Amino acid sequence: MKTTIEIDIDEELLRKVNSYALNHNTSFSEIVENYLIQLSKKEKVTKPKKRKNILDLIENLPSPKIKKSYNLKMRYFESKGKL
Repeated sequence: MKTTIEIDIDEELLRKVNSYALNHNTSFSEIVENYLIQLSKKEKVTKPKKRKNILDLIENLPSPKIKKSYNLKMRYFESKGKL
């Protein structure tokens, strides 16, 4: 049994796929269905991994080992020849 679905797709991509389908005597639906069949055969379809938040990644960075008496601002300007 087949069912109808609704998807959002870029208009230009849709035009290209419909043009391809017309030139290959098929339909958009058949292209999508065949792609999904092939995809499901190749690998187990799973939910995509959630991307890590950059703030969480930064919080997990190790603290730099710099002496508190070390003046980073002054060293920066010295390296740029501005002092």
